[in-house]
Amino acid sequence: MTTIMARRLPFLAFAAALTLTLAAGASAGAPDVRRPGEPMILPMELGATERAHVLDRARTLTGALGIPGEAAEPHRAFEALDRVVVDEVAVRDGDGRATAVIRTDASRGDLRSLVRLDWSHDADRALLDELTVPGHARRFAMLAGITTPDAPPGVAWDDSMRAWRVSWSRTIDGFPVAGDGLTVWVYRGGQLAALKRIETPAASAPLVRVGPEVAVEAARGWAARAGIPSQALTVIGAPELAWVRPNDFVTRGGADDTDAGLRLVFRVELEIRPGGVALQRVILFVDAGTGALVGGAESA
Repeated sequence: MTTIMARRLPFLAFAAALTLTLAAGASAGAPDVRRPGEPMILPMELGATERAHVLDRARTLTGALGIPGEAAEPHRAFEALDRVVVDEVAVRDGDGRATAVIRTDASRGDLRSLVRLDWSHDADRALLDELTVPGHARRFAMLAGITTPDAPPGVAWDDSMRAWRVSWSRTIDGFPVAGDGLTVWVYRGGQLAALKRIETPAASAPLVRVGPEVAVEAARGWAARAGIPSQALTVIGAPELAWVRPNDFVTRGGADDTDAGLRLVFRVELEIRPGGVALQRVILFVDAGTGALVGGAESA
């Protein structure tokens, strides 16, 4: 028979993994946007007034979601890769056992993640399936003060959580936001398991956009300056508009613009094949308003 402690261990691990995932940025393989010498997570002071506000927000949330226990142990830290200050609160029951971990954006008070640790055997009752679980996920998001998109979510079974994973990607003005979105994990028994939301602040969309051909020329110009011969370069597909965070991919070690928020860019994918052998694929970000290169990433 599976014990409650045995079932709690994966969620304790998940809480730690979710914290590290959020601290490590939204997209794996993205360039490191920290300032030179800057640590990944920098603890910050939390004054008495701010501490009270953080605890009040956590208590409101636990009350709305029916999470037992008392919010305590608030901590604040600056997460360099996401350029965000985060408040983290543990929720503990009368015996001191953790029942949840809550993380909020310190500047806006928005919920970033919540992981429940108070698993019970009822969570494994097979009451929900992929057709019925989205409604429960929307309800939990609403109780947490989050409005879900009208579009249908992606639904998949998550073996590591033993729960349904319901995900909505984020869009701005109809264009996707790389790495942003809302994910809600719901047990088969209908209880909330965890919730994660990433909503990066965005700059204003450009009033006038350059054409995709300008983006391609900017990408080819970068390749030429990098000493890549034109015959070894192939543009894969058509440039696509998306919101991304600028980085220093095209000027390694140079100044970046990570504090400016998201930018609307053309994503131009290049394949570099010296000697006809596929060596590397990269995606370059070309500002949709100015046509300037503002970053990129290695393509899987």
